[in-house]
Amino acid sequence: MGTPEESFSKLPVYFHNLKNHNPGIVAYIKTNSKDRFEYSFFAIGCEIRAFRECCGKVIIMDGAHLKGKYKGTILYVVAMYGNNQILPIGYGIFRKETTDSWTWFLEKLHECIGDMECPKTVTDRAPTIVVRIQNVFENAQHGLCCFHIIGNIVHTFEKKAILFRKLVRAYKTTEFEFYWGRLRNIRDDVATYLSQIPHEKWTMRIALP
Repeated sequence: MGTPEESFSKLPVYFHNLKNHNPGIVAYIKTNSKDRFEYSFFAIGCEIRAFRECCGKVIIMDGAHLKGKYKGTILYVVAMYGNNQILPIGYGIFRKETTDSWTWFLEKLHECIGDMECPKTVTDRAPTIVVRIQNVFENAQHGLCCFHIIGNIVHTFEKKAILFRKLVRAYKTTEFEFYWGRLRNIRDDVATYLSQIPHEKWTMRIALP
């Protein structure tokens, strides 16, 4: 299988061959002053076209820690089409999840998908991402992924977020107010926590066409 060092050393050739044999692929590598790996970005041309032509302008972003000798973080952005299936758009490998890495990642993403009128973005509550999105996509609307909010509720209060799930899925004001009142009566601490998060930013992982 080779070593991690050999894999990193072959990455430029791999990206070069991908672009030569698959028109539309976007791939970048950024190195430091010692020519050592810092960032990479990769997007498949057909997925970019599918997003532009077939999806609602909603993009969902997140990051995940990598295991292995050099650790690092993978940043990714996906969309969802009318059947609620996930469409990957772009990926990036970085040493760390920082403001600089998110800026670079979003700039490369912007090169792929271009300017959009009021795109909708969905992320977790990390302020690093929000600020960078606003700098790169000036007219973007921002929502907070309720999956992450549920995780925070479970972790912080050691309580299942059943009522919150119903709140998120409420499509009528009366229904929302009913479940919000129940939550206030049963778990006022959770309701107080949720009051600190603007309700209009609660976002399900759904992208309507």
